[in-house]
Amino acid sequence: MKKTKIAALAAVSVLTVVSGCVNRDGLVAKNVAMELMENGSYSAAAEQCAIAIGNGVNDKEFVHISDVINAYNSALSEFESGNISGAAEKISDIHEYSDLAMAKDIEELKEKIDDANSFSISVDDTLNEVKRLYDSGDYKAAQKKLYSISEADMDANQQKNFDTFEINIENKLNAENNTSSAPTVKHAGSSYNYSAYDNSLSQAYVSGAETGSVYFWVASSGDSYTATLSNGTSIYTTGHSSGGRTLVKWNGSYGWITSRYISSGYSRYSYNSVDHYIRGASTGSVYVWKSAYGDEYYTTITNGTYVTPTGYSSNGRSEIYWGNGYAWITSAYLY
Repeated sequence: MKKTKIAALAAVSVLTVVSGCVNRDGLVAKNVAMELMENGSYSAAAEQCAIAIGNGVNDKEFVHISDVINAYNSALSEFESGNISGAAEKISDIHEYSDLAMAKDIEELKEKIDDANSFSISVDDTLNEVKRLYDSGDYKAAQKKLYSISEADMDANQQKNFDTFEINIENKLNAENNTSSAPTVKHAGSSYNYSAYDNSLSQAYVSGAETGSVYFWVASSGDSYTATLSNGTSIYTTGHSSGGRTLVKWNGSYGWITSRYISSGYSRYSYNSVDHYIRGASTGSVYVWKSAYGDEYYTTITNGTYVTPTGYSSNGRSEIYWGNGYAWITSAYLY
């Protein structure tokens, strides 16, 4: 009788441990993580994955999904900080993701990282050409070639070489002109001479500003601006960037635009808008995001709802007309 009672107590104890492995909080966090992942909110999804695993969710498939999300977030963070080699290393940790809702975003990030690596190689080639022109004594051609490089594409070592060439070339040009006048300053305000860029301008447009317009800054840093330019405004970009801003020419004047709001060869106002409808959301609805990044949203809309994209997409989301402004929908759900 005593042995039977002890055995029964042991069975209850084992049952308690097993049933306590995965608690309700873990299951809820798992479901939320999957929904956030499907809607492109990967930072929030990673937080919920950690909560789920911490509360006993340890099935192989979910742990793999958690690893994929974390690796993607790390790769994206490295990429946005300019550490392309670090981003490439992190993205290489992602395997077996083709069946996940985030597969398209992973592929897009891989392409961006590959492109950035290609740009880095291209920058080295251009710097070598600058050196050849400089060594040959063709300082004007060397300067023009140097300013064809976008600072956004350079790593720290390339930036150092760029700065050295810039100073040396300007010194040589000043010596040739036998003048002691101050060299052209590329990082300062509108009082400086930007004419070196007049022959290397490229057509571009303002696009993607959440408020509908961007500042036309006086300099690459500071809060002074001379105008605001609305999405779709035609500008000419020099390709010269500093401090997250790019030097552009608009309405006959040079100024600076926040780099992420510049799109080459695209204007949403030339896009032939056609209604698309929402389809494929496993929960039956999707978020109407406030921007291409982050977790803030206006509301949710159901499968079958018609929306009108502007033709602009970023970070796996597509911009749509929304009321008197713009919003974003996860691209995978647009048909």
